[in-house]
Amino acid sequence: MAHLFVLDVLALINKPLDFVTILTAGTTSTPRDALSTNALDNNVTSYAAFGQVVYPLGDKIRMTGGLRYTKDEKKNNYTLVNQATGYESALMSYKTDTGATTYKVGIELDVAKDNMLYATIANGYKGGGVVNAIPPYKYKPEKLLSYSIGSKNRFMNNRLQMNAEAFYYDYENYQVQYAFDDVSTGNIAMYTTNAATATNYGMA
Repeated sequence: MAHLFVLDVLALINKPLDFVTILTAGTTSTPRDALSTNALDNNVTSYAAFGQVVYPLGDKIRMTGGLRYTKDEKKNNYTLVNQATGYESALMSYKTDTGATTYKVGIELDVAKDNMLYATIANGYKGGGVVNAIPPYKYKPEKLLSYSIGSKNRFMNNRLQMNAEAFYYDYENYQVQYAFDDVSTGNIAMYTTNAATATNYGMA
């Protein structure tokens, strides 16, 4: 089984970003409460190809393997406006291009007709991007390594289903969103940054 898809997203954003002092027109230091963005647009294009195979090792046991390639292209186009003077900068762009190959390996065992045990190891990827700050900055792709073991069960002629799973997720460059509150302007914006590492584990 194999799949291929392309996803295009265009998000239009118009909001003030007034929390940093920058140079406008190369000569004048503009107060942060006099700057805003104009016609800022975020273009995101994602490509992915993936496939999965199931290989029987016996009558009651089988192995699953999968591969996926993902590529993300993100580009921001915007201008800056000095609200005090009316000066508008030339069009500026900021671009990121990230990608990764990820995998999944698992094994399944039919303990009985309606009872199955399984274990899976997989890694994952979440694309990096650009934060619409002044000036903009990049955040890194998030990477995940996951382990899971569980059981799927059906009872009472398939009228009752009971599943259980234990999991452990290990993240690298975990992407965290936070709200920035500029008390001088009253503006609140959501930004993304990277934590060094993160873990998540439990049972479901």
